[in-house]
Amino acid sequence: MITHPTRLQNMSGLLTKILDAQYHSYMPDDAMDNLRDAVLSVVDSIVEDDADSKEDRQAKLDAIITLTARNQESAHTREITRIVGSLDRAAA
Repeated sequence: MITHPTRLQNMSGLLTKILDAQYHSYMPDDAMDNLRDAVLSVVDSIVEDDADSKEDRQAKLDAIITLTARNQESAHTREITRIVGSLDRAAA
């Protein structure tokens, strides 16, 4: 169960903006990487704080992917999945 949907929506919105900027080349790669790392750190801490179990953590990450994908062109879905999936690999 997602206990803080507003925070998850906010993180999704930030990821959407990062992906939009990257897609349209608004930012240099190094600035993009720094911004993405900062947002992922916040997302990871929110998910970790809110998760009651490994399954709950995965449900929250899936919710972020879903929320973000709704705001993106379908071509970005693989990138969203890769970015958010990196949180799982880092936590393992």
